Amino acid sequence: MSPLFMINVFMTEKEQIEKIVEDSLNDESLFLVSVEVVGTGSGKRKVTITVDSDKGITIEECARISRETGKAIEEGEIIKTEYVLDVTSPGIGSVLMMPRQYTKNIGRQVKIKSKSGEEFTGELKAIENGIVELVEKPKGKRPGIEHKFTLEEIDWTKVLVTFK
Repeated sequence: MSPLFMINVFMTEKEQIEKIVEDSLNDESLFLVSVEVVGTGSGKRKVTITVDSDKGITIEECARISRETGKAIEEGEIIKTEYVLDVTSPGIGSVLMMPRQYTKNIGRQVKIKSKSGEEFTGELKAIENGIVELVEKPKGKRPGIEHKFTLEEIDWTKVLVTFK
């Protein structure tokens, strides 16, 4: 096994796969969003890896990460049964899961649902020290209203698709 993919046997399956993926991200703009490992009704396991990039991720990068991760899973015998590996990027309407995704989307229109159930739509202005700043669109003569949320106060945030 390549030293690049050395793992700790005391780590969970998911943690081992996260380590493999993080080790395979050879570009500082690439980052791991999530790893999900689930069983399926057919007895197969499904591993879904979501990766993103500050500048947009390509199909070729997803394919390379998939090849390297699959090889390391096999060599390390991390998953001992049949499995399906899916390496993907966050799609349209995906929920932002980490501060780096907020940073990537500054200037875009987003919808935020707070944990109290309120929803806010506007331009994502900033994220700093775990504080997300959103400015709602002005309505009529009323200026846009600025809102600030801690990441803990946010239930979810989605980037809105806009057509200009």
